[in-house]
Amino acid sequence: MSTLGLVIQWGSDGWQGGPNYLKNLALAVASVPQARRPRMVFFVSPDQVDHLEQYRNIIPLAHDVRVFDPAAQMDDIDVLYPFPGKGQAPAGVTRVHWIPDFQHCHLPHLFSEADLAWRNRHFAALAAGSDMVVLSSRAALDDFCRYFDVRCPTHVLRFATSPEPDWFSGNPRAVQARYGISGPYLMCCNQFWVHKDHKTLFAALALLRRQGVELPLVCTGAAEDSRHPEYMASLRGMLEDNGLSGQVAILGLIPRSDQIQLLRGARAVVQPSQFEGWSTVIEDCRLLGTSVVYSDIPVHLEQAVPAGIPFRAGDAAALADVLGTHWQSWHAAAGTEVEEKALQDSYETRVRFGLEVAGMMEQAQKAAAGSAAVCAGPAQRQDAAVRGGVSVTDEVSGRNSYRVKGTQWYAPPLAGAATFAAALFEAPVYEGTLEVLRRLPQDDYLRYLKGFMSSGMRRFGPHWKYADICTVLYTLAGMLGAGHYLEIGVRQGRSMAMVAARRPQVDIAAFDMWCAGYAGMDNPGPDFVRARMQALGHTGKLEFVDGNSHETLPAYFARNPQAAFDLITVDGDHTPQGAEQDITDVLPHLRVGGAIVFDDVAHPAHPELMQVWQDVVLSRPEMSGFTFSEVGYGVGFAVRMR
Repeated sequence: MSTLGLVIQWGSDGWQGGPNYLKNLALAVASVPQARRPRMVFFVSPDQVDHLEQYRNIIPLAHDVRVFDPAAQMDDIDVLYPFPGKGQAPAGVTRVHWIPDFQHCHLPHLFSEADLAWRNRHFAALAAGSDMVVLSSRAALDDFCRYFDVRCPTHVLRFATSPEPDWFSGNPRAVQARYGISGPYLMCCNQFWVHKDHKTLFAALALLRRQGVELPLVCTGAAEDSRHPEYMASLRGMLEDNGLSGQVAILGLIPRSDQIQLLRGARAVVQPSQFEGWSTVIEDCRLLGTSVVYSDIPVHLEQAVPAGIPFRAGDAAALADVLGTHWQSWHAAAGTEVEEKALQDSYETRVRFGLEVAGMMEQAQKAAAGSAAVCAGPAQRQDAAVRGGVSVTDEVSGRNSYRVKGTQWYAPPLAGAATFAAALFEAPVYEGTLEVLRRLPQDDYLRYLKGFMSSGMRRFGPHWKYADICTVLYTLAGMLGAGHYLEIGVRQGRSMAMVAARRPQVDIAAFDMWCAGYAGMDNPGPDFVRARMQALGHTGKLEFVDGNSHETLPAYFARNPQAAFDLITVDGDHTPQGAEQDITDVLPHLRVGGAIVFDDVAHPAHPELMQVWQDVVLSRPEMSGFTFSEVGYGVGFAVRMR
């Protein structure tokens, strides 16, 4: 059994994100099945000793509680997390760092010069080091790679809110009465910091008020921003000027238990923030079944909460439109079937989060052991990091750039989705795809697919428009000249065959659980698929990664953090949550100019996959996408343009 040293280092500064993160992490670890559950020892920073009251619900989960000090006993600790930025630890203890977000890179005007310099210096040192760095979202990992030269091992650990025993036995109406709240209301649970963007929310309420619509709002959160001490006064002035003072209740920082009851009783929650690492209040809404409206920043879209509605960040008119349209249809979730289902789903989510923490610890220890054993220099470490593909953080070069006398006037001349879609419906694609299918061992589905395509071509001639995962991969592999291909959901290797037939030298990383009888068909295993690829003339590397992709993908990328691929297929877990996780796991490793393919977007048994595709991929500004859903089960692909 490994031991996690959880460092309690936040609570006295008014920032609730840190304490909530630590509490949810401890509750998740405690929910892990005994065989894999790490033991926990809490290390309390000296400046937080007087603030332990807010951690009282997790203290019983610890095997021991100690003051965090370099002289403290740590010989029984395997991993210290989150390791403090200015902390020290004895040799032999694996340190894992957490970077919540890169707000200072996106919104530098909100930080002092000294704060900016310290953050950049600290994050650059972590990026260049050998300790693992944990990010709370793929959006944050993208930022890390975008703004820093990342050579350290990384891990994306999406946290989830864990329910506490008294939350669902509480009485929302009693808490509402205590705070003087009556009737239906909206809620916003953010510190009053500039980037949380209460101004956009208040402006939206003012627009609605001028239209004769008054929506009561309850706000919780610390009521001061130390970096901008005048900000709260400006917000109160805004409320006064727009006649909103009696419509908006500012409660300040209240007990977590009270906040939960108010969330349960709210018609909806608004999260207008311009920047987050991973939004706790959105995870609260997922747990409680509460409707939520959120700004369309990348991390909020990545969280993809049910019953969530995005609006354009910073656009008060867009937010007012959403609120005015949906206000009457929203209802408080407390005591409803919606809340009960959300609670039941949360238990599975909590265990998955706990298992991910255990997996992170294992990977961090392996990375630390490898670093100690190899002690590779920077050049050696970079070579090892890109073994699985071309680094996504390298400058776009080669065929993805065009320079004359050293000058690159335009962005790289990439091909977007429209280019590939135009080629997709040409007769040579259908004929080439059919030829590859004929070379494969035949089964009932394969015979049907060949007959279906041939029938369509006979009936409608060159005007027929049809696409599926086979025709898309046949087209993309050839036009992209794919050198590195990743596939989730291999089964008999039909999709992989399209890529290997067009690009025999392509290197392939293939992920599958090899479930017997999957979708009512044989799933003969990796040896069968390897033989099939050899028969097609494949000469590149073929690596099979067996197991649940939700565990094997993070482990693979922890070993190869800079790996990137020209072409990626996601055709594994068809649950909305599972498909979303697979996509967000692989997207940061899609090379600029490369394409991701997602199958079954129009499958009648999985209608929710189209929404997953739209929310998780097509909504991203850097992706150029195409979706075909007219005939068959549908398929989508998208090209990363930057």
